[in-house]
Amino acid sequence: DLRTRLFRFSDDSLDCSEELLSSFVVRRARNADRLEMKGGHLTPVVLSLADMAPAGGAVGGVAERLKERFGGFGATLGSEAELEDLVQALMDFVGSLR
Repeated sequence: DLRTRLFRFSDDSLDCSEELLSSFVVRRARNADRLEMKGGHLTPVVLSLADMAPAGGAVGGVAERLKERFGGFGATLGSEAELEDLVQALMDFVGSLR
């Protein structure tokens, strides 16, 4: 039996999971649900400037500009904790499919 889980992030103003879930209801799809999580539209994205800096080329150039903007290579853009929560929720969902 196929299952679908939508992930909605609390601070995501671009989210359209409600509309998508409603379309499942209209089509009488079963086993579709939505999990609300803390985070925003870019929660699945975490960038470490320290990891980007040695790359050189275009990536290194972007890292340099971000370093200037955010004050150093120790900075991380995004929330590692929110990403970890998302990964755990995905693992829990996939594990429940067995």
